[in-house]
Amino acid sequence: RRRRVFALLVLVFVVGLIWFSVDSIFRGNTTKTISEATITGDGPHDLTESGANIYLPADGASAIGVSKLGVVASNGIQTPVPIASIAKTITTLVVLNKLAPNYGQAKGIEITFDQNDVDIRIETIAENGASQSVSAGLKMSLHDALSVMMLASANNYATSLAIKAFGSMDAYISEANKWLAANGMAQTSVADASGLNPNTIGTASDLVTLGLIAMENQEVVDIVTSPEITVDGVGTIQNGNPMFGVDGVDGIKLGSTFEANNCLLYSKSIDVAGQEVRIVGVTLGLDEFSTIIEGAKQSLDQISGALEFKELIPAGTKFGLISTTDDQQFEIVTTESYSSIYIPGITFIATPSINIDSPISPNSSVGELDVQLANSRSKVPLKTK
Repeated sequence: RRRRVFALLVLVFVVGLIWFSVDSIFRGNTTKTISEATITGDGPHDLTESGANIYLPADGASAIGVSKLGVVASNGIQTPVPIASIAKTITTLVVLNKLAPNYGQAKGIEITFDQNDVDIRIETIAENGASQSVSAGLKMSLHDALSVMMLASANNYATSLAIKAFGSMDAYISEANKWLAANGMAQTSVADASGLNPNTIGTASDLVTLGLIAMENQEVVDIVTSPEITVDGVGTIQNGNPMFGVDGVDGIKLGSTFEANNCLLYSKSIDVAGQEVRIVGVTLGLDEFSTIIEGAKQSLDQISGALEFKELIPAGTKFGLISTTDDQQFEIVTTESYSSIYIPGITFIATPSINIDSPISPNSSVGELDVQLANSRSKVPLKTK
């Protein structure tokens, strides 16, 4: 009986040794640690195609962008300039973020005006700023107050709401500038809530970012897409956007001061392959609104015709090579395809980020592909092949 046990143990040992040897030989041809491998071709790949230029006015400052892509083109002055009443779009977003961050809350929050607000209107009129009626004891919802501010470009409402939300104008300015920086608009800053102050400035590209953020906020969409609003104690307010309803434009804000000249932040929603795509453009510093409108129509027409939904990187696309010391090679390929809203000619750069912390073998995860498309960023998994 002992001889049988001994023989059985010997047999198990021999079989195990044979399996270990075969497995080692097999894995020795296909598996290498990172210390035994060299990675090539893992730098940035510029995939930008040639494409038609989108029209933007040469005078002043202008830019245009698309949801999911960000700013796709700009022209003219690239440094910050006065933005006039486009600043009220900032005020709307910052006040909503403070008092009514969730959709629908603004209609349930009551704003009560007092003598201080009456005095603010008197000061606004003295500065030749647009204003709307207010009286001590007047009550309305935050939604309606913001609507009066945006549709009628009421400077006194902008000042009053900023102070009511933050306690003082200085506190509002501090919070608004923090909000701008946190949301990618580092070259835009406010010195007031209305835009009458010429030190409230921004770049065209920043303001396109502002418009895209604004039109993702349903409360803002409800306000700027309203043809008119009737408020007790104020009356009926018409949407003052000169481009509202023209060729499908549904927002956002006009502005005009001596220092800023005429400005317009505009928006339009279109369907691209069954997806809603938001286009936002801005033009700053032109003499005539009619010139701004004609240029905006041309820009919108061109970009609408150029937009498409496209597979840009098929699954299995090669973005590098791993070579081992014994001449084994593994291609670095995308695990899945990458598709996006696209305009030929926009910046398109793909950069592999290789991260190997385990043995290399076929179909191993080896990092991610960082895809920059205009001002958007996406990640695509990478594997070996």
